[in-house]
Amino acid sequence: MFADSARQFVEITHPLRFRVIHFAFRLRSGFIIVGSPMNCELAQKYWELGNAIVAFSVLQMLAFLYALAGKEFRRQIEDHYRFVQIGVLVGSVAYIVGVIGCYHMELDLRGSAIDPNVHAVLWETFWARIVIILLYAGLALGTMFAGRRYGWNRKEKL
Repeated sequence: MFADSARQFVEITHPLRFRVIHFAFRLRSGFIIVGSPMNCELAQKYWELGNAIVAFSVLQMLAFLYALAGKEFRRQIEDHYRFVQIGVLVGSVAYIVGVIGCYHMELDLRGSAIDPNVHAVLWETFWARIVIILLYAGLALGTMFAGRRYGWNRKEKL
């Protein structure tokens, strides 16, 4: 066992296999890598891609919700309510499919020798990502529904 940097710990258990445990959790990486070097790097990329998909979906929904503050944007949403609703739902399903694909590709690349604790973390993270996407999509759809039901563009009473 030896430390190759202040942020990583490397344990060589077999000449053909290795494990890297990142102690410093960073936004881009900071996870447990198990398997061959090439597969580990690719699996890490799928981990990062899954995070990027969720981050993009959240930012997109937040931008949409922020744009709903504009009267003209609300009017356009009200004029095309069903299309916007379908767009939010289809986009959310596409993000979820992307997260599912990243999860399965990462598991395949890490191999069958993956530690059960690592698999449990991957599984919980997978479901957390899906819940986050659904939460923000539900927030956008709920805001649209409430705005339409209670009248976005009604004139204020003096």
